Amino acid sequence: MKSARLCALFLVSIVSIAYELYVMRFFSISGWESFGSLVISAALLGTGLAGIVLCFLSERVEKNADNILAALAISLPLFMPLATLAGGAVPFNPVFLASDAKQWLYIGIYYIVYGIPFFVAAMFTGISFITMRNDIQKVYFANMLGSGLGGFIIILFMFWLPPRLLILPITFIAIAAALFACVSRDGETGRLEYSVPWILLLFVSSSLSIFITFSRGNIPVSDYKAVSYVRKYPDSRLVHHSWGPGGEYHVYYSKFFHFAPGLSDNASISIDSISSQPYWGLFIDGSGPVGIMGYL
Repeated sequence: MKSARLCALFLVSIVSIAYELYVMRFFSISGWESFGSLVISAALLGTGLAGIVLCFLSERVEKNADNILAALAISLPLFMPLATLAGGAVPFNPVFLASDAKQWLYIGIYYIVYGIPFFVAAMFTGISFITMRNDIQKVYFANMLGSGLGGFIIILFMFWLPPRLLILPITFIAIAAALFACVSRDGETGRLEYSVPWILLLFVSSSLSIFITFSRGNIPVSDYKAVSYVRKYPDSRLVHHSWGPGGEYHVYYSKFFHFAPGLSDNASISIDSISSQPYWGLFIDGSGPVGIMGYL
């Protein structure tokens, strides 16, 4: 039983850090990379709130720890894509921070939306520490090792998966954690077993999570990002698309690209005749372009 709990804690620790880095990539691509670090404070907010809750309710939680841990682990795979979906729908634009007071409200909504999955993960971690305090060395080891591997694993997947699907391996790890968390011991035989209701709930949670990822998992790109403008050029053509830990790369061809000091891309719309030498524009996470000399 303790081994199952330690495995669940280890996997939840991986999920917590990996999801944090995933949301930072989500921010960088969808809107403004300078606000990607907001997720760090959102994670700290969720963790701090979980600590406050456990401080006042630790005795009650410990009496029903097995069911609470199972419920938290089952909800985690669903809350992550839901938070990402809700966060992508927030119409935040830092350009209007000085002129539109609602933008500050949107920042607050970000903290609430993204804080929920981290609150769930922190509650699971905290309850694990409380219930297994007699094996605190093993608990710390599982937690620290999982947290360290979470950052490493998500970086590896950044080489293989496009950004919109990066949440899939995180979800699968969370499902595996829930399977360990749902293990219980039969009071008469002492054997480990699964509760049918918990498994059914996990199946529903996992199915909804995967459905949301594939049906609504595209990362919405702000209309104010540079890549959104080039896609509206009448002759724009995607030349290259790749991804990695350094970002998502798009290379577009367009005769409207005209790179010269002090001259913007929009200025080329008013130019009657431009050089026949085509230019390509490199966009990293939707920001750019970086001028690339094309081929005649």
